[in-house]
Amino acid sequence: MDKNTIFKKAFIDSLPVLTGYLCLGIGFGILMKARGYGLAYIIPLSLFAFTGSGQYLAAGLLASDVSLLGCAITIFAVNARYLLYGFSMLDDYRDIRFKPLMVFWLTDETYAIINNEKALPKKQHHQYAFYLSALDHSYWLAGTIAGGIIGGLFVFNTKGIDFVMTALFLTIMTEQWLNARNHLPAIIGIACSIIATLLFKGDMVIPSMIAIIFILIITRNLEAMNNE
Repeated sequence: MDKNTIFKKAFIDSLPVLTGYLCLGIGFGILMKARGYGLAYIIPLSLFAFTGSGQYLAAGLLASDVSLLGCAITIFAVNARYLLYGFSMLDDYRDIRFKPLMVFWLTDETYAIINNEKALPKKQHHQYAFYLSALDHSYWLAGTIAGGIIGGLFVFNTKGIDFVMTALFLTIMTEQWLNARNHLPAIIGIACSIIATLLFKGDMVIPSMIAIIFILIITRNLEAMNNE
């Protein structure tokens, strides 16, 4: 399979991501523009942050005059799941070209598609992963730029747009709940989030993430001990 064929396959496999990223990206661009941030902010965020949930969160944090350090820490906590993705990709990405760029490009959707494609030989799989990752990033960047331009041409009521990523994750969680046999991790996540919200209100993200990770580690160790 030559490079053109691999690229064509990556493009076809990325089409579902194209539709999703364009819609979500446009929403983000419109939201940023409505809050007073133009393409000078939108483009760097999409180029160097590249996290849908993190960027939607950043739009709210920037509008609330949160410090850049606080914004960075909060976004890191929200996207800590990528650490787990990274651990599972250590073997696949061990000898891959442009490894730092590939690690940066890893998103939920990219991760799912790359892991679903295991039939290709190693070298071709690396090329496929590179093309797919680059395409996905370009879709998101194009969507956010389009949203910024549209937001500057028309006046929108942006109420509810910042909930779009929450709605997306709720949909994903519901599907996972229906398909999973073990609901304990989801219950732990919900419970910790509710308790942290009651205790810390607007600053609940980091405490809830720490609590979730800590409790999951404990439960996993207990399960391992019981299975011995």
